[in-house]
Amino acid sequence: MKNLFEELQRIKSLMVYDSTPNINEVSTSSVQGDSSKPAETKTNDSNKSTETKPEPTSDLKKTDKKDCVYITNTERYNTESDVNTEVPEKFFQRFKQKVEEQFGLFEDGQFTVEDINVFGGASNYWKGSNSNKFPAVEPKYCNEYDVNVGIKSLKPWGSGCKGFDKTPKATYDKNVTGKKKNEDLAKRRAQKVLVELTNKIVAYAQQNNIKVTDNFKQEVKSVESGSIYSTDKTDTHSSVMAAIKSGELNAGQFVMIDAIL
Repeated sequence: MKNLFEELQRIKSLMVYDSTPNINEVSTSSVQGDSSKPAETKTNDSNKSTETKPEPTSDLKKTDKKDCVYITNTERYNTESDVNTEVPEKFFQRFKQKVEEQFGLFEDGQFTVEDINVFGGASNYWKGSNSNKFPAVEPKYCNEYDVNVGIKSLKPWGSGCKGFDKTPKATYDKNVTGKKKNEDLAKRRAQKVLVELTNKIVAYAQQNNIKVTDNFKQEVKSVESGSIYSTDKTDTHSSVMAAIKSGELNAGQFVMIDAIL
């Protein structure tokens, strides 16, 4: 038996037998402390696997962002008239075109119309009767405005406006009654257009199964008005017509509508 044991030891020494544990084997008996806790396995930082997370992006889907569209349109009026059925219809057609261009032909959608602003203008002239020797009225706004920019391009009457030094204020003050009637005419133009336009937008929404806010018709919308300097004459005066045609003057009798949707 002794010879056999010695022979086995000799064979092990020849094979360089290593009795240390394998490096892939982890012994929990070497962990100090509460034996009920699992052992922690530490790895070298260079061998850590990194979890790849998607990078944040600033690009939002069209449905996740608010795409605002600004629309403006200006239409002229006849002298002393506060009705022009073409005005709300023409603006509505521009409104509809912009909606479809921006959002496509859609159903069961929802959009919000904000900041509907309507401005009614009148030329700075009100004769009233043939006995009125001073038909010019003091303008409230300059003639210099931009139909492509809209209502925000209107400037209050004052120094720097075209024709400001032409007619003395004392002359304008002689037609206070005409000024009030002129301002009322401009305001009626704006108010009537706003009512018709609102009805058209609501009808369009209903026909296309589009939801609008329940109080859409009652929401506060801006209505402004005033006389526009038109060289103390109406837009139908031959000299004013020629100046408007050449681009020297803008019309005084008009309604301008701005909207954001």
